[in-house]
Amino acid sequence: MDELIRQIQERTGLSPEKATEVVGVVLDHLRSVLPDGVVDQLVGGALGAAGTASELTEGIVDAAKGLLGGLTGDAD
Repeated sequence: MDELIRQIQERTGLSPEKATEVVGVVLDHLRSVLPDGVVDQLVGGALGAAGTASELTEGIVDAAKGLLGGLTGDAD
């Protein structure tokens, strides 16, 4: 998860604390809309496979940017 947080920091300019919070918000949201256990399986499996983790990171970063844009009123 540290790599994901680092990439969010690099791509968005957020502090480590805010990047960690974004990951938590995104994962909590996904857990609320997906069937039980799906997010945990996805994250656990992705962290074990470099290619999948990279794709997961990109998807979460994109979701975080969208979420932050929606919270701040910025539309990309």
